[in-house]
Amino acid sequence: MIKKITLVAALCGAFFAASAHAEVSTASSDWHKTPSLNSSSAATVQPTSLAAMSQGPSKYEIYAKAGFLGAGLGFGYGVSENLTLRADFTTIGNYTLNRNVNGTDYSATLSNNMATIYADWFPFSSSGFRMTAGLGYRDMKVNGTGDGTGISGIPPGYATPADTIDAQIKWPKVAPYLGLGYGHNIGQNAQAGWGFVFDAGVYLGSPSVSATLSDSARTKLDLYAPGGAQAELDRQVASIQEQADKLKVMPSIYAGVSYRW
Repeated sequence: MIKKITLVAALCGAFFAASAHAEVSTASSDWHKTPSLNSSSAATVQPTSLAAMSQGPSKYEIYAKAGFLGAGLGFGYGVSENLTLRADFTTIGNYTLNRNVNGTDYSATLSNNMATIYADWFPFSSSGFRMTAGLGYRDMKVNGTGDGTGISGIPPGYATPADTIDAQIKWPKVAPYLGLGYGHNIGQNAQAGWGFVFDAGVYLGSPSVSATLSDSARTKLDLYAPGGAQAELDRQVASIQEQADKLKVMPSIYAGVSYRW
Protein backbone atom coordinates (compact mmCIF):
# COMPACT_ATOMS: atom_id res chain seq x y z
CA MET A 1 0.00 0.00 0.00
CA ILE A 2 2.77 2.36 0.92
CA LYS A 3 4.49 1.64 -2.41
CA LYS A 4 1.35 2.58 -4.35
CA ILE A 5 1.02 5.88 -2.52
CA THR A 6 4.69 6.66 -3.18
CA LEU A 7 4.29 5.90 -6.90
CA VAL A 8 1.22 8.16 -7.25
CA ALA A 9 3.03 11.03 -5.49
CA ALA A 10 6.00 10.68 -7.80
CA LEU A 11 3.77 10.76 -10.90
CA CYS A 12 1.94 13.89 -9.67
CA GLY A 13 5.20 15.67 -8.95
CA ALA A 14 6.52 14.91 -12.42
CA PHE A 15 3.27 16.19 -14.04
CA PHE A 16 3.31 19.54 -12.19
CA ALA A 17 7.01 20.02 -12.92
CA ALA A 18 6.41 19.50 -16.66
CA SER A 19 3.48 21.95 -16.66
CA ALA A 20 5.51 24.63 -14.89
CA HIS A 21 8.38 24.21 -17.34
CA ALA A 22 6.01 24.62 -20.34
CA GLU A 23 4.54 27.87 -18.92
CA VAL A 24 7.96 29.36 -18.26
CA SER A 25 9.12 28.48 -21.80
CA THR A 26 6.03 30.13 -23.36
CA ALA A 27 6.45 33.30 -21.31
CA SER A 28 10.12 33.47 -22.17
CA SER A 29 9.37 33.08 -25.88
CA ASP A 30 6.72 35.81 -25.76
CA TRP A 31 9.07 38.11 -23.88
CA HIS A 32 11.76 37.75 -26.55
CA LYS A 33 9.34 38.31 -29.44
CA THR A 34 7.77 41.53 -28.13
CA PRO A 35 10.85 43.80 -28.30
CA SER A 36 11.65 42.50 -31.79
CA LEU A 37 8.24 43.59 -33.09
CA ASN A 38 8.47 47.04 -31.44
CA SER A 39 11.95 47.71 -32.81
CA SER A 40 10.86 46.81 -36.33
CA SER A 41 7.82 49.10 -36.12
CA ALA A 42 9.89 52.01 -34.84
CA ALA A 43 12.46 51.53 -37.56
CA THR A 44 9.74 51.55 -40.19
CA VAL A 45 7.68 54.52 -38.95
CA GLN A 46 10.41 56.89 -37.81
CA PRO A 47 12.17 57.56 -41.15
CA THR A 48 8.85 58.06 -42.91
CA SER A 49 7.84 60.75 -40.42
CA LEU A 50 11.18 62.56 -40.69
CA ALA A 51 11.04 62.54 -44.49
CA ALA A 52 7.54 63.99 -44.47
CA MET A 53 8.66 66.76 -42.14
CA SER A 54 11.69 67.77 -44.26
CA GLN A 55 10.03 67.97 -47.68
CA GLY A 56 7.65 70.92 -47.27
CA PRO A 57 7.89 73.40 -50.20
CA SER A 58 9.50 76.81 -49.62
CA LYS A 59 7.13 79.79 -49.87
CA TYR A 60 9.04 82.88 -48.74
CA GLU A 61 12.21 84.74 -49.68
CA ILE A 62 14.30 87.71 -48.61
CA TYR A 63 16.94 89.19 -50.90
CA ALA A 64 19.56 91.91 -51.24
CA LYS A 65 20.61 93.50 -54.53
CA ALA A 66 22.90 96.19 -55.95
CA GLY A 67 23.20 97.77 -59.37
CA PHE A 68 22.72 100.77 -61.65
CA LEU A 69 20.14 102.63 -59.52
CA GLY A 70 21.56 101.80 -56.10
CA ALA A 71 21.15 98.99 -53.59
CA GLY A 72 18.12 97.51 -51.88
CA LEU A 73 16.34 94.84 -49.87
CA GLY A 74 13.22 92.88 -50.76
CA PHE A 75 10.73 90.15 -49.84
CA GLY A 76 9.12 87.54 -52.10
CA TYR A 77 6.23 85.07 -51.89
CA GLY A 78 5.96 82.01 -54.12
CA VAL A 79 2.34 81.70 -55.25
CA SER A 80 3.04 78.72 -57.52
CA GLU A 81 5.78 77.18 -59.66
CA ASN A 82 5.09 79.82 -62.31
CA LEU A 83 4.30 82.93 -60.25
CA THR A 84 6.15 84.91 -57.57
CA LEU A 85 5.04 88.21 -56.02
CA ARG A 86 7.70 90.58 -54.68
CA ALA A 87 8.28 94.01 -53.15
CA ASP A 88 11.54 95.85 -52.53
CA PHE A 89 13.07 99.22 -51.67
CA THR A 90 16.19 100.65 -53.33
CA THR A 91 18.21 103.80 -52.85
CA ILE A 92 21.27 105.37 -54.43
CA GLY A 93 21.75 107.96 -51.71
CA ASN A 94 23.21 111.15 -53.22
CA TYR A 95 25.40 110.75 -56.30
CA THR A 96 27.40 113.79 -57.47
CA LEU A 97 27.97 114.48 -61.17
CA ASN A 98 29.21 117.40 -63.28
CA ARG A 99 27.82 118.29 -66.71
CA ASN A 100 28.14 121.09 -69.24
CA VAL A 101 24.82 122.17 -70.75
CA ASN A 102 24.75 124.79 -73.50
CA GLY A 103 28.04 126.31 -72.36
CA THR A 104 27.14 126.36 -68.65
CA ASP A 105 28.97 124.09 -66.18
CA TYR A 106 26.61 122.41 -63.72
CA SER A 107 27.47 120.70 -60.46
CA ALA A 108 24.59 118.32 -59.79
CA THR A 109 23.38 115.66 -57.35
CA LEU A 110 21.30 112.64 -58.34
CA SER A 111 19.02 111.05 -55.74
CA ASN A 112 16.77 108.03 -56.15
CA ASN A 113 14.58 106.36 -53.52
CA MET A 114 12.16 103.80 -54.87
CA ALA A 115 9.67 101.18 -53.65
CA THR A 116 8.45 98.69 -56.27
CA ILE A 117 6.03 95.77 -56.37
CA TYR A 118 6.55 93.00 -58.96
CA ALA A 119 4.87 89.97 -60.48
CA ASP A 120 7.38 87.40 -61.80
CA TRP A 121 6.15 84.92 -64.43
CA PHE A 122 8.20 81.76 -65.04
CA PRO A 123 7.23 80.27 -68.42
CA PHE A 124 9.28 77.13 -67.74
CA SER A 125 8.46 75.30 -64.50
CA SER A 126 12.00 73.92 -64.14
CA SER A 127 13.93 77.13 -64.92
CA GLY A 128 14.71 80.36 -63.07
CA PHE A 129 14.25 82.49 -66.22
CA ARG A 130 11.36 84.93 -65.84
CA MET A 131 9.47 87.87 -67.24
CA THR A 132 8.61 90.64 -64.80
CA ALA A 133 6.08 93.47 -64.64
CA GLY A 134 5.89 95.94 -61.79
CA LEU A 135 4.88 99.35 -60.51
CA GLY A 136 7.28 101.67 -58.73
CA TYR A 137 6.76 104.67 -56.47
CA ARG A 138 9.87 106.83 -56.58
CA ASP A 139 11.51 110.06 -55.55
CA MET A 140 14.06 110.47 -58.34
CA LYS A 141 15.57 113.82 -59.25
CA VAL A 142 18.70 115.72 -60.23
CA ASN A 143 19.40 119.09 -58.63
CA GLY A 144 22.12 121.19 -60.26
CA THR A 145 23.64 124.65 -59.97
CA GLY A 146 25.14 126.31 -63.06
CA ASP A 147 28.13 128.63 -62.97
CA GLY A 148 27.18 132.17 -64.04
CA THR A 149 30.29 132.56 -66.20
CA GLY A 150 28.57 130.31 -68.75
CA ILE A 151 25.41 132.42 -68.99
CA SER A 152 25.68 133.88 -72.47
CA GLY A 153 23.71 137.07 -71.81
CA ILE A 154 26.16 138.40 -69.23
CA PRO A 155 29.19 140.05 -70.84
CA PRO A 156 32.58 138.43 -70.13
CA GLY A 157 34.19 139.77 -66.98
CA TYR A 158 30.89 140.89 -65.44
CA ALA A 159 29.75 137.52 -64.05
CA THR A 160 30.37 136.77 -60.36
CA PRO A 161 29.91 133.61 -58.21
CA ALA A 162 26.56 135.06 -57.16
CA ASP A 163 25.30 134.78 -60.75
CA THR A 164 23.91 131.24 -60.91
CA ILE A 165 21.15 129.19 -62.45
CA ASP A 166 19.52 126.42 -60.41
CA ALA A 167 17.92 123.59 -62.39
CA GLN A 168 16.02 120.45 -61.45
CA ILE A 169 15.13 117.32 -63.43
CA LYS A 170 12.34 115.32 -61.84
CA TRP A 171 10.84 111.99 -62.88
CA PRO A 172 7.17 111.00 -62.29
CA LYS A 173 6.40 109.54 -58.87
CA VAL A 174 4.65 106.47 -60.29
CA ALA A 175 6.55 104.44 -62.89
CA PRO A 176 5.66 101.15 -64.63
CA TYR A 177 8.44 98.55 -64.79
CA LEU A 178 9.09 95.87 -67.44
CA GLY A 179 12.00 93.46 -67.46
CA LEU A 180 13.58 90.04 -67.70
CA GLY A 181 15.56 88.22 -65.08
CA TYR A 182 16.71 85.09 -63.32
CA GLY A 183 15.90 83.78 -59.86
CA HIS A 184 13.11 84.36 -57.33
CA ASN A 185 11.58 81.03 -58.50
CA ILE A 186 10.51 80.23 -54.94
CA GLY A 187 7.68 77.84 -55.80
CA GLN A 188 9.99 75.58 -57.82
CA ASN A 189 12.30 74.86 -54.86
CA ALA A 190 11.20 72.22 -52.37
CA GLN A 191 13.79 73.09 -49.72
CA ALA A 192 15.18 76.18 -48.04
CA GLY A 193 18.44 77.62 -49.34
CA TRP A 194 20.43 80.40 -50.99
CA GLY A 195 19.99 81.63 -54.55
CA PHE A 196 21.33 84.07 -57.15
CA VAL A 197 19.08 86.79 -58.63
CA PHE A 198 19.49 89.08 -61.64
CA ASP A 199 17.26 91.78 -63.14
CA ALA A 200 17.50 93.80 -66.36
CA GLY A 201 14.59 96.09 -67.13
CA VAL A 202 13.33 99.63 -67.57
CA TYR A 203 11.18 102.15 -65.68
CA LEU A 204 8.97 104.28 -67.89
CA GLY A 205 8.19 107.99 -67.39
CA SER A 206 8.98 111.38 -68.96
CA PRO A 207 11.07 113.72 -66.76
CA SER A 208 10.27 117.40 -66.38
CA VAL A 209 12.72 120.29 -66.06
CA SER A 210 12.46 123.53 -64.10
CA ALA A 211 15.02 126.29 -63.51
CA THR A 212 15.47 129.62 -61.74
CA LEU A 213 18.04 132.40 -61.97
CA SER A 214 19.66 134.06 -59.00
CA ASP A 215 18.57 137.67 -58.43
CA SER A 216 21.94 139.09 -59.47
CA ALA A 217 22.00 137.06 -62.69
CA ARG A 218 18.44 138.08 -63.55
CA THR A 219 19.22 141.75 -62.90
CA LYS A 220 22.33 141.73 -65.11
CA LEU A 221 20.60 139.86 -67.94
CA ASP A 222 17.66 142.29 -68.00
CA LEU A 223 20.06 145.23 -67.75
CA TYR A 224 22.08 144.29 -70.82
CA ALA A 225 19.09 143.10 -72.83
CA PRO A 226 15.48 143.76 -71.82
CA GLY A 227 13.77 140.42 -71.32
CA GLY A 228 17.15 138.73 -71.51
CA ALA A 229 16.68 136.90 -68.20
CA GLN A 230 13.62 134.97 -69.33
CA ALA A 231 15.14 134.28 -72.74
CA GLU A 232 18.29 132.82 -71.15
CA LEU A 233 16.20 130.78 -68.71
CA ASP A 234 14.11 129.34 -71.53
CA ARG A 235 17.27 128.49 -73.48
CA GLN A 236 18.78 126.64 -70.53
CA VAL A 237 15.56 124.73 -69.77
CA ALA A 238 15.19 123.67 -73.41
CA SER A 239 18.78 122.37 -73.52
CA ILE A 240 18.43 120.42 -70.28
CA GLN A 241 15.04 119.01 -71.32
CA GLU A 242 16.54 117.75 -74.59
CA GLN A 243 19.07 115.69 -72.65
CA ALA A 244 16.62 114.58 -69.98
CA ASP A 245 14.21 113.23 -72.60
CA LYS A 246 16.80 110.60 -73.46
CA LEU A 247 15.98 109.05 -70.09
CA LYS A 248 12.23 108.59 -70.55
CA VAL A 249 13.11 104.91 -70.47
CA MET A 250 15.32 104.54 -67.41
CA PRO A 251 17.45 101.36 -67.39
CA SER A 252 17.52 99.25 -64.26
CA ILE A 253 20.14 96.50 -63.80
CA TYR A 254 20.65 94.58 -60.55
CA ALA A 255 22.32 91.42 -59.26
CA GLY A 256 22.08 89.93 -55.78
CA VAL A 257 21.54 86.99 -53.45
CA SER A 258 18.38 85.54 -51.93
CA TYR A 259 17.42 83.16 -49.13
CA ARG A 260 14.18 81.14 -49.28
CA TRP A 261 12.42 79.10 -46.62
